[in-house]
Amino acid sequence: MIGARRFRSIRFRLSLGIALAVFCVGTLFVGLLYAWQANRLVEPVLTTRQVLIEDASTGRQFETGIDVLLPGDVQRAAMAQLEIDAYRKALDELRRAAFVGLVALFVVSFAAGWMLSGWVLLPIEQMNRVARSISVGDLSRRIDLAGPDDELKGLAKTFDAMLDRLQQAFETQRRFIHETSHELRNPL
Repeated sequence: MIGARRFRSIRFRLSLGIALAVFCVGTLFVGLLYAWQANRLVEPVLTTRQVLIEDASTGRQFETGIDVLLPGDVQRAAMAQLEIDAYRKALDELRRAAFVGLVALFVVSFAAGWMLSGWVLLPIEQMNRVARSISVGDLSRRIDLAGPDDELKGLAKTFDAMLDRLQQAFETQRRFIHETSHELRNPL
């Protein structure tokens, strides 16, 4: 029962919201980075050249009409393909590492959100403790929240003002009952 209540708490929801926001921003950032790097991959293109042949008898050059791959071009293309394959492998490793990193980011941001929300909600817990300790017989306790003049301090002041009004109403009721009982005991 306590565990289920913890999952419905404001602290848990704040922590989860912070973790999800950080996770989504991180995922978007890593995804864009991955897409940008993946688009930078350029497939090697084998280029062909027209070979000019020189006629030995006339010394004239003419095109053969045949596209030829020169040995150096094949070697450059093979090296470029090897580089692309290594780059793809590095991108795959980056994707795996990014997934693990994003899971770790979610866990760490949830823990940070848990601590941050606990710090933010501490005044509410203090108000809750004081409110539980106030009884009908003793309305003299006040929350008197310390700290910055923010929404929570405003709420505490409102509760304190309400307790003042309740205390006055109970005092007025007590005096009325006391006077009425005195009058009833001593008729005329």
